[in-house]
Amino acid sequence: MIQLSEQQKQIFETNVEQITSKDVQNVLDNIDQELKNLQSIVEQKPSVKTEELIANSKLLAELIRCVDFPITESSRKWIVFALNYLISDIDLIPDSIPIIGYLDDALVVSWVKNLVDSDITRFAIFKKAKEVKHIIKQVLQGDGHTEVILIPGFLSNEFYADHYKEWIRSLTKSKLGKDKPGVSIFDWKTNYTPEFQNTILIVDHELKLKPKYNSEVFATEWEQLKRDFHSLSKVFFSDLQKIKKQQPDKKIIVIAINVGTFTIDNPHYSKKLSLIDDYYIFGGCSKPEYILGTMSKKIKNIYNFYNYQDAALQFIYDNFENMEKPIGLKAIYVGKTAKIKNISCGVQHRRHTTYKDLLTKLIDAV
Repeated sequence: MIQLSEQQKQIFETNVEQITSKDVQNVLDNIDQELKNLQSIVEQKPSVKTEELIANSKLLAELIRCVDFPITESSRKWIVFALNYLISDIDLIPDSIPIIGYLDDALVVSWVKNLVDSDITRFAIFKKAKEVKHIIKQVLQGDGHTEVILIPGFLSNEFYADHYKEWIRSLTKSKLGKDKPGVSIFDWKTNYTPEFQNTILIVDHELKLKPKYNSEVFATEWEQLKRDFHSLSKVFFSDLQKIKKQQPDKKIIVIAINVGTFTIDNPHYSKKLSLIDDYYIFGGCSKPEYILGTMSKKIKNIYNFYNYQDAALQFIYDNFENMEKPIGLKAIYVGKTAKIKNISCGVQHRRHTTYKDLLTKLIDAV
């Protein structure tokens, strides 16, 4: 069985560092024809290995062609290297040799596919975010008059860890619980962003720890989170519309945390904002302009809970966002807009998870 030697891997690593835009264009221009050639070979002489090579190569090509999918530059270079190897006439085993000619290509492509496995996993979820059919899942049945929908954002790992029990308990203890509302969740796990999640856990620690992390991977996973929650607006508002169609008088309260606000402030669905009666924002990642200019005209009450010392948001926006501070780090200037209320969490709380811990107290503060 053919295998790559450590020396060959080191040579490949050196070659990857030398990948240029010309190599990228060469792959984009020629990979389809190469795959057609492979397909014709399989049709004439079926081969599991060749079929696997075609499938792996198609997946890698799709991944780098998707312009709105965030991927690290190092992963992109590895993919280009693998596909370029497939296209190239310079191989460990010449492609012209019958039966074994593509064994080395299959090996290299499979090896690179394993190297970028985390990107492939994220890509599958990225596509799922555009295709998912339902996102609002009821976990507590109420009296039918009010529904509270929780969007935990990148706190979803903690959210799912206790099966939402702590969150539901905090809600039912608050003044919102007096109306015996139903409780639904935004059913989307963010465990496909491990570098981001693990880094934020360290940053948000009460001991003010400094993380050791891969900034390129962190930035890529953060970018995907933003895009996924943005894409999920479509199914969220579709589900919301179905709820209101079944019970037109039902009061809808949405609680969005951090990146969850990107689902609500998608301009493509601005006409559906009126489906929401009350909107509670905790440590939001959005800009204030859309809330002031559009949301405040559609939603009856908006409550912005912020903390200018929020450790997690400060870390993200100081290092990875070239923009003004989000609403989770500052109050929204409301002027004469009475619909928007700003609530500070106070200087004694710097942890982003404070919003979960103090959910009852904060809700009752308005």
